[in-house]
Amino acid sequence: MSASPASRVMPAPPAPVIFDLDGTLVDSEPHYYEAGRRLGADPAACVVPEDAASGALAAHRAGMRCIAVPYVAGTADDPAFAHAGLLFKGGQEEFTARAAYDWLGRGGGAGG
Repeated sequence: MSASPASRVMPAPPAPVIFDLDGTLVDSEPHYYEAGRRLGADPAACVVPEDAASGALAAHRAGMRCIAVPYVAGTADDPAFAHAGLLFKGGQEEFTARAAYDWLGRGGGAGG
């Protein structure tokens, strides 16, 4: 069996558990930096879909825009989700591709 093209381009790194100095879990940030680097993409040109508050914060810290769709809708009030450019507070039941597309078409948080 041969490796899939995706695994040859970017093999999945081991999942680190990284905590910020304030105890905040920041598990995705290094992966976002590395993915952007490997793609040769400016972080500001990247959009991260996230379902976890810690991931929305990590995307923000990586200088990337974020569309957040909380996996557990009840967690949408977590302060880390405030860093998402677009937050679907109702989770997957509220998400629409049209709303995400429209947000991106309006600049999607580009430039701040």
